[in-house]
Amino acid sequence: ITAARAELKDEKATDATIEALQKVFDKFRANYPDATRVTEVSNVIKGRLEKAQEEEGLGYYQTGAKEALKTAHDKALAEFKAITDVKAPTLEQINNIVAQLNAALTTFESKLRVPGNGIYIIQSESGNKKVYHNVLSVRNSSTTSNDQVCVAGRQPSATVAGEFEDTPDRKQHLEYFWQVEKVDGGYTFRNVFNGLYLSRDDKKQERAMMLSETPYVFKVEFINFPGAFRFVSKDATEANYPYVNADPSSKTIVTWLAAKENDNSAFSFHPVTDEQIKNVLDEGFTYQLAAKEGLQFVTLPIDAEFTEEDANGNFYTVIGQKPDTKDIVLKAVADKKLKAGQGYVFKPSADNKGTALLYTAAKTLNDLKPTNKPTDAVNGLYGTFDFVSLPLENGLFSPDRSKVVLSEKGDKAAPNAGYFGKLPETTENGDLVIPANQIITLIKTGVLAPASKTKGTFTLSGVRVDDVNSLPAGIYVINGHKVIVK
Repeated sequence: ITAARAELKDEKATDATIEALQKVFDKFRANYPDATRVTEVSNVIKGRLEKAQEEEGLGYYQTGAKEALKTAHDKALAEFKAITDVKAPTLEQINNIVAQLNAALTTFESKLRVPGNGIYIIQSESGNKKVYHNVLSVRNSSTTSNDQVCVAGRQPSATVAGEFEDTPDRKQHLEYFWQVEKVDGGYTFRNVFNGLYLSRDDKKQERAMMLSETPYVFKVEFINFPGAFRFVSKDATEANYPYVNADPSSKTIVTWLAAKENDNSAFSFHPVTDEQIKNVLDEGFTYQLAAKEGLQFVTLPIDAEFTEEDANGNFYTVIGQKPDTKDIVLKAVADKKLKAGQGYVFKPSADNKGTALLYTAAKTLNDLKPTNKPTDAVNGLYGTFDFVSLPLENGLFSPDRSKVVLSEKGDKAAPNAGYFGKLPETTENGDLVIPANQIITLIKTGVLAPASKTKGTFTLSGVRVDDVNSLPAGIYVINGHKVIVK
């Protein structure tokens, strides 16, 4: 207490002192006949009895669990009342009643229906309409930047102002599927589409969630709301924002100080059925493009196939660059097969809505085998899975996506996109010709760089915006920070 008071007076309280004070206080309470300890555990049990429901689904309790808890609770309190009606309880008596209540609570929690190993859609149960029933998703394959984990699958209602509805293609997104595995200490969550794990940056204590190549363990706990759970990170102290939370303003997944009932930290698990899996494998998956119009790079984490009609556009590889006109010559992907990790150029059709319907080459989820390692460049076209810092004079698309311009200092390629390195000379006309302002001369490949250090203005999908004086309304990343433009 003396050490804590000194730090408090100097306004220099440390986590170590707070932790030490909490430990000695807990030890003191455990050795002092404080009857309020019984009341505290009793109130927790009353809260469970009020909120918990007995049903078949995950996040619900087995039939009879509530009655058993209430019986044990009432018996322990009756025993305690018999003691306190006569005299003040001793430390031993208080510890005995607290132990009975905690044992009953532990037994009750063991009756909660929790997820097993399998494929799930993880859905927000927040009372906030902006994220309610959106599902956990990913924006790309970046493992060095935050804001890549999000919620999606809902859109503003077309008929009722202020309300939301499921997107028409909600059931066709592979990035909505998560491989959930129960491990020592909790659960891991691996995205089916990009093969990366839900994680957080514990080194920097960044609040925004991120993706990792290695498993990260979260505890999954009942959140005192029927059918819902909260996810708790490894370092479960309020100072470190331990609770996974769906941010309504950005729809990204962050961490938060508190989690209770149906706040933004409430999530439910929905097992993905064999029929759902078969449908998305047979009928195609929706891939979110960087833009509705103009040329763009695409690098997929899985092998895929396409038709021009369903993709609402066409994919191309590079033939080379004409030395006289500087035009870049492309050829259409003839076999309609896209290799994981290889960079492609995609040209949307005139009526494209910003997505492409593609087909998995794999026939089972186990055969998807997603990667986040680009293949070698093909004729100078590089694929990317992360933000890539470019040297001078690589090739990028212009802001209007109509031509190729040389990269300048600070330019970066976005995740699941690409860029042009030195291209072979060609005199062919190919299937598509893109104007370029210069011959691309640099061979050197890019260097991975965290988005938090990115200079410049980008859309949330990682597309650089050069005209910063007339930005449309939306959310942008400006010099590594999210900014809302109204």
